Amino acid sequence: MWNLIYSNPICFKKKIAQEQLMHLNNIQNSKPLVNNSQPWRPGHSISKLVNKYTNTNDQEIQDKNSKLLRKMMEIQQRNNSLKQPPTHGSLEILRRREQFKISSENQTILKRLQSASSAYSRKTWVNDIERVKKYRENLQRRTRTNDDFNLLAAQEQVKRNLTSQSSFRSKSSLFIRTQNKLRAQNLNI
Repeated sequence: MWNLIYSNPICFKKKIAQEQLMHLNNIQNSKPLVNNSQPWRPGHSISKLVNKYTNTNDQEIQDKNSKLLRKMMEIQQRNNSLKQPPTHGSLEILRRREQFKISSENQTILKRLQSASSAYSRKTWVNDIERVKKYRENLQRRTRTNDDFNLLAAQEQVKRNLTSQSSFRSKSSLFIRTQNKLRAQNLNI
């Protein structure tokens, strides 16, 4: 029953027209939720208050400006009456101070260096030197033995070449020459 209006097209159009009229009426007669009107202003003395504020503000600014101007004039007159020392004089004083500071630091470093003693004793250094000499000798011995092994390996290689080749005489002279070269190299080492 509640949807009988929607089933009849004439009633449906009439219902829609009524709802639209109610909506337009509500929009035209609506009241704002926020007050957008101008705030309250006193109408009797507003111009006097504004003038009073601007006058006092302008007077304060003028007073401050005049005080600053007087102070600047006094400073300028004082500077003209006093003779200023040359500006390079302060640089010379600064240089002297820096030079004195550097020399005092150098003196303290020199005193520390002169009063310092070594952390190593001479006996420990002598023992270290002897140990290093022993290590050096051991290394030299090992290189000699390696050279000897290299010489033996070269001789074995030459012998193998000689036995594998058919002409023994030409190879034997080659063998003798290579042995002589290796011995000469070993003696030069």
